[in-house]
Amino acid sequence: LSRKDYDHAMSRLHDAGIFDIERTSLRQRVKRAFGNEAAEPSTIVPPSVTFNANESPSSTSGASSITTSTTCTDSSVAASTTSAAPSATSTSTASSVSTRKSGGRPKGTTDAAKHDAKQRHKKCVNSIVTEYVAEKKKSDDSLKQLPHHFLRNLILRKRTEYKVKDDIEIKERTIYSRVSRHMKNPEKHKLESMHPGAPSPLQQVEAQIIEIILGMQKIRQPMTKPEVIKLMNDAIKGTPLQEEFAEYKKKRVHSTVDDDEVEVGNGWWSHFLARNKTLLASTKCERFAINRADWTRYETFEDMYNAIYAEMVDAGVAEKLERPIFTDRAGNEVPEDDPARHGLESEYRTTHPEFIFFADETGCNTSQKKDGNFGGRKFICKKGTKPQQQASTTDHPFTVLPFTSATGEAVCCVVIFQSNSDAVPLQWTSGIDHFVPVIASEAEAEDGTHDFETNMGAGKRYPFGPTCQYNGIEVPCLTYCSPGGGISGEILVMILKKFDELKLVPRDNGVLPFLLIDGHISRLDPSFLEYINGEGHKWKVCLGVPYGTSLWQVGDSEQQNGNYKMVLSEAKDKLLLKKSDLGLPRGIGPTDIIPLVTTAFVGGFTNTEGNRHAVSDRGWNPLNRRLLQHPSLRRAPARTENASSTSTTTTVPPSSTTAATVDINVNEGSVPVLLDRMLDRREKDDRHNAAVRKRRTFGGSISQRFKVTKRITAGALVANGVHALDNPEFLEAMRERTSLEMNGCIASGTSIKISAVNISNTRRRERRMARCLTI
Repeated sequence: LSRKDYDHAMSRLHDAGIFDIERTSLRQRVKRAFGNEAAEPSTIVPPSVTFNANESPSSTSGASSITTSTTCTDSSVAASTTSAAPSATSTSTASSVSTRKSGGRPKGTTDAAKHDAKQRHKKCVNSIVTEYVAEKKKSDDSLKQLPHHFLRNLILRKRTEYKVKDDIEIKERTIYSRVSRHMKNPEKHKLESMHPGAPSPLQQVEAQIIEIILGMQKIRQPMTKPEVIKLMNDAIKGTPLQEEFAEYKKKRVHSTVDDDEVEVGNGWWSHFLARNKTLLASTKCERFAINRADWTRYETFEDMYNAIYAEMVDAGVAEKLERPIFTDRAGNEVPEDDPARHGLESEYRTTHPEFIFFADETGCNTSQKKDGNFGGRKFICKKGTKPQQQASTTDHPFTVLPFTSATGEAVCCVVIFQSNSDAVPLQWTSGIDHFVPVIASEAEAEDGTHDFETNMGAGKRYPFGPTCQYNGIEVPCLTYCSPGGGISGEILVMILKKFDELKLVPRDNGVLPFLLIDGHISRLDPSFLEYINGEGHKWKVCLGVPYGTSLWQVGDSEQQNGNYKMVLSEAKDKLLLKKSDLGLPRGIGPTDIIPLVTTAFVGGFTNTEGNRHAVSDRGWNPLNRRLLQHPSLRRAPARTENASSTSTTTTVPPSSTTAATVDINVNEGSVPVLLDRMLDRREKDDRHNAAVRKRRTFGGSISQRFKVTKRITAGALVANGVHALDNPEFLEAMRERTSLEMNGCIASGTSIKISAVNISNTRRRERRMARCLTI
């Protein structure tokens, strides 16, 4: 038995109230079990220890809950494990099925767990040393010796008390060595292990500095290293703490700087970051659009969830429960304290996730000038040089519109080319895969021709895009064209018509297909509104929060759009090399788009398990309001009025890393500037929330509010609490706007334009207006 195995076994026996088993005794019992032959280290078996399955292994319920066996047969040896740790299974049957839950710790908690384990180990050793010295002094005073194995049992007891992991070793000689040094020179060697050197007096204000740093991050004005150093210098300037810091530097750094000029620098910064590594990190910054910042609020997303969940119930794809429940990622109900709990509690639950669809267009281009690196791959080159890779610069923009269901299955792939023609050319629709050889007969090979139909289909020369299987129906790749290569209302209508022709969603059960999309201008096109609200082909279409699609849109997830972009970039590189090998023009043209999309679509949108994770992480199945736990959407803390408005100092709530806080300078420097910025942002948020509540409470009906709205957009809809495009008041406002536009009641100089009706061609504009009047 190793020392580690022995310590583990002793700790379990100690928990059960047994203290009289020694390591030599265990060895003797093993030898007796095997006879007089020496046992190999890998076959040594400790006494069979079985705990009652109804009791906790750590409970001290006495010897009745544990049984030790002193005999061991050949069959029991074969069935036993080589570890000395006792089995915590039931006395009847030992299950070999692992019960470990899949998935690791939440992101960012690993370092915190390591730091916590290190602190508990440090406290455990200090407690052992202190208690051992106290007991030794008592025994010396009474002229008695300590009990046999006292220190060993003390270590086991303290390990249990401080929950020190088994893989962290606490050696007896460590305790003896520290006690011996302390006995020889108590002034120099302390019993409790401390951090080397005296702590800096600035640690007293680091809690306030951390709160300011995190506060600036919340208002999306993060601070840099020089700004944090300046913040600390301004915070201690002219305070007693600056004098303490000056004395500290004189004693330990031998500084000659005057007390009123002493400042912190890079040394303080590195130690400050190391002390608070579980709270702070230095990383690159992400640019965040101003409009997006105004929309990504906790209250806005909370309203979005409430409205869209209610619309799902109205469509028949979800139900409202009698009480809110917690669920795991798969939608099964779990207790609140279950580690598998995913998201917040909700009173809604999906009943037909196969009828819930998500769509999000992705703009692409055959040009490689703006393509990023694929998966962080690196190339080998001569030292001191930079590798250069050939890239296509032919510019052919196109849009890919993938449809995904709430079950995680891919539904359809839509490709929109840039073209001014009314129809997509056949060669663009079929595509030409240069990696697949042509199938031709001998006569055709001699003539240099081949049959088109023979080479048509998946895995052939003309692949015709990816085909999806959904609800037992084969859904082909749909191709369209537009002047800009983007989505339009007419294309959306043609897509939904195709879905209805294929009967993806049965219409005989009273359930409407549910489609969640963003607020693109095409969603308010009159032809699209007419179709989704028409009898016999109704669709429940909802819009999410504008400028917040990167959070709630399934298509913007790293599982879908992230993988798609990387695979598409790699496919372009391979295609360019293949064309170069075949002696073909090295540019990427429209006939290459379909093979590229087929490869990227399979790599980015057909991973069912990844899609399920993307859906559940955004709170769409299960309906768990998951995004309300996102760090950028944390609810602002309630404001409290400060009783003293004339105080020249402020105390920020302390962080968990420090026990006390002191006053800092808020009269001058960067501290008052940063505090004013945070307060201004808080007041702005309060005014915004108050204006939203006032508008919805006292602003009249939605149709009345739309009458004074300059422009009907997705932002105007969501701001008024409208997310569904079948809202009667919204449709009434659209009819009135269209009537005024057509009758010329709005002056051309101050015309109130409908965002979806911005067509230069007069005849097309009149036809759309006429269709809108039929709503």
